[in-house]
Amino acid sequence: MRVTDEKVLPVVVAVFAGLVNKRIVAAINAAGFRAVGFSGADGRLLECRLAPPEFGFVGEPEAVHPEAVIALREAGIIPVVSPIGYVPGSPADQLVNVNADTVAGSIAAAIGAEGVVFLTDVEGVRGPTGTVIPELDMATARAYIADGTIAGGMILEGGGLPPCRVAGRARDHSRWPCAPRVARKRQIGDPNHGVMATCQRC
Repeated sequence: MRVTDEKVLPVVVAVFAGLVNKRIVAAINAAGFRAVGFSGADGRLLECRLAPPEFGFVGEPEAVHPEAVIALREAGIIPVVSPIGYVPGSPADQLVNVNADTVAGSIAAAIGAEGVVFLTDVEGVRGPTGTVIPELDMATARAYIADGTIAGGMILEGGGLPPCRVAGRARDHSRWPCAPRVARKRQIGDPNHGVMATCQRC
């Protein structure tokens, strides 16, 4: 969770909801698909509460209103959601910075997704011996979080989603709709394609 003060928030919103989001949309469109980009504040998709005050304008998801995501999917369009949420307010909602992994998990749960795929720049969740864990169930993940084996940003990948199995690494993520199944079957990492942690419902 990153501290986001009043000066940083406009930059975060401009970069995540603007430049980064549109670059991803442009890349998907250029690959022959159709994508639409928006943030969790658009259509009031991601309703949040404020995190503890020391984090500033950081949000924690309270509710997901997925109508826009569902409508785009039904139209054959890929939604690209940037991790900007909102806290209800008057006369205007407050924009907040939200952890992207948490956003992905929250939206996936709200639409009943088969699985969630995280593409990361790290090798995966490491166990007590320091080696990458090829598959991790939630009971073990919670135990590792409790004893400090899983810490920092990996807490979200290892324990931030509903009961599931978490696969450490996978090679083939060229076709994202089938990536959850591929990741559970193939545990061989490919440094040229990054790393996926896959959370799939049991």
